Amino acid sequence: MDYQEKFFKEQMDKIHKATEEKEKTFEKLLQEERAKAKHSDVNCGTNEEQRLRYFSCSLLCSIRCIKYFILQDQLLYSLLFLFHRKEEIARFIDSQEKGVEEFEAEREKLIFAHEEHKAELRRKYLADEVELEKKFDAELTKLMEKYAPSSFHASSSNS
Repeated sequence: MDYQEKFFKEQMDKIHKATEEKEKTFEKLLQEERAKAKHSDVNCGTNEEQRLRYFSCSLLCSIRCIKYFILQDQLLYSLLFLFHRKEEIARFIDSQEKGVEEFEAEREKLIFAHEEHKAELRRKYLADEVELEKKFDAELTKLMEKYAPSSFHASSSNS
């Protein structure tokens, strides 16, 4: 019985270890995706800011020229693009964080249900073991009565 328990415990440990590795890998993947999104935001902002500075300088140098309106439109377009890009990245990060929160909540529910199921199995096992012991005790009592010396039967029936 000890060998079987040890075998099953080792199997469960392997499963738990594999599950932990999957969760670590999954968490690492989520972190990498968040980092990419944030990095994209930083790079986008840096490039856009450089473009905006360039357009601003060009605008100031070209105030006296007819091209003023064209540059002003380009600057406005760049500002709008940057604004929309930052909003898009913020929505992406928010949706990812919401997804992670939902994942964590569902994972907690799954773990709770799993633990409840294990507890129910333990209760059932213990109840079955108690019934088995009662049955064994009853059968042993019958066997002892069957093979008891006749003087024991007489004294136990008088009591």
